[in-house]
Amino acid sequence: MADVQKQFMKYHSNIRVDYEMSETLREKRDIVVEKIKNYMRDNDKPVPTQLLQGSYIMKTGVKPIADIEYDIDVGLRFDIHEDDYSASEVRGWVLDAIGDHTKRVDSKGPCIRVCYEAGYHLDIVCYAVWEDSACISQYRLAHKDNGWRAADPPDRKSVV
Repeated sequence: MADVQKQFMKYHSNIRVDYEMSETLREKRDIVVEKIKNYMRDNDKPVPTQLLQGSYIMKTGVKPIADIEYDIDVGLRFDIHEDDYSASEVRGWVLDAIGDHTKRVDSKGPCIRVCYEAGYHLDIVCYAVWEDSACISQYRLAHKDNGWRAADPPDRKSVV
């Protein structure tokens, strides 16, 4: 039987996101999240916690091809009920906090994208999270066009 392990390992090392790019993305993520938290504190808004999600936390990141950029997904968990604030209001706070962070910050459907000239970006997703009467956590994603949408992030680990 053929031993394909060497070929697989070579292929895997060619497609996986390398540590240096991951480190750069983590640093950018941490700077942006801290900037958002400081803005919220300074403006008496609910301060979110970071919600780990996406290919980075799932360890499934691959090198992009063609015009696709490296990215990292950042969830922001706001401990609020969906009736407390509108989705556009919460997204507005985040945009106010980071709108001038880089030359280009885009408000996309489910996220706010912070673009970097070096060819990568951060996708920031805002969630309202509360417990219902059965003590079950309810997640709502703040969508640009559709308001609060039911969500179930695949990984619900929060980082302070």
